[in-house]
Amino acid sequence: MNQKERREQRQKMILEAAMHDFVKVGYEKVSMESLSRHPGISKGTLYHYFQSKDEIFLACAREAFDQLKMYLEANQGKLTIDQGKESIAAYFMLRESFFNEHPVLMGIFEIAMVRPPKHLTTAISEIREPLQKMNQAFLNTVISHMKLRNHLEPARALAYLEIMEKYFWDLLPKQDMDLHEMFQKVGELLDMLLFGIVVQEPTE
Repeated sequence: MNQKERREQRQKMILEAAMHDFVKVGYEKVSMESLSRHPGISKGTLYHYFQSKDEIFLACAREAFDQLKMYLEANQGKLTIDQGKESIAAYFMLRESFFNEHPVLMGIFEIAMVRPPKHLTTAISEIREPLQKMNQAFLNTVISHMKLRNHLEPARALAYLEIMEKYFWDLLPKQDMDLHEMFQKVGELLDMLLFGIVVQEPTE
């Protein structure tokens, strides 16, 4: 094993330990001191590769975003783009399939997106930008095949979908579901969010 490979292996070991701790006890309770208690990770090793806990967390967030982006890129070509709600539901479910396979990365993603340390929000947004741009490109393509309400610009529709996606998963029922059941629930929820819940009575 050469020097570069040893360096990458040690960094990977640190990040895996840090991800486990961030997910298990939360960002606030993790420290350089607590991370140094992991087998094979001394304070000297930690500070050789990372200057602070914040730097380690951002590296963990980058790993979560990058891995999700690669998964979506590898699989979104299998999706239809002209089925409106069904296309969006299928795209959302790709994310859920990834996190179903990688629960620790899901935990890091949730910290970064739902309860990020306030002083890291700008840095997290910058790290997430490539993933966000890819999401926007896919949703814009789907929107281009949808019949929008009169006077509703595609840019506003995209902004709505992005806001909806941020809070979407909190609206799903809190119960254990397999991916088939979840896809059905995602479709039902998207139906309500896209088309409303109230029947419009005809005006005389």
